[in-house]
Order: sequence, then C-alpha cells, then structure tokens
Amino acid sequence: MAKGDPSETATWTGQGIAHYLGQKRREVGSVFRRTSSTTGKFAFLNNMVGVFEYETDEMGNSNGKIWEWR
Repeated sequence: MAKGDPSETATWTGQGIAHYLGQKRREVGSVFRRTSSTTGKFAFLNNMVGVFEYETDEMGNSNGKIWEWR
C-alpha cells in the first residue's frame, strides 16, 4: 500500500477488568494492535501492546493512562 492510502486498516483486541471502589470504577487491561501494513502510515502499530488503567468517578469524570511497547 502506498503511504497515506485510505484503504489501510489496523485492528486491535483488548481485555480488561473493572473494579468498583466505593463510587469509583477502576479499569485495568491490555490492548494488542496489528496491521498488514509494512510501509504505510499505520505500520508503526504492528505488534504494539498497550497496558491501560482508567478511573471514573460518580460524576462521570475520568482519567487514565496507557503504556505502549513494541
């Protein structure tokens, strides 16, 4: 695929677990990304793994982090 090709796609698979701590919801998990692109704009996503942590309070406010590795 040529760089910038609009037909380029990437997929991801994720798993997570949520815990309730009082009125807060905390989620932790992982995301695995892949693409068939080797030279296009999504090529950097191939075989990338991310670990995430999010927290949401009773008002719907949320914050989180994701750490990614290749």
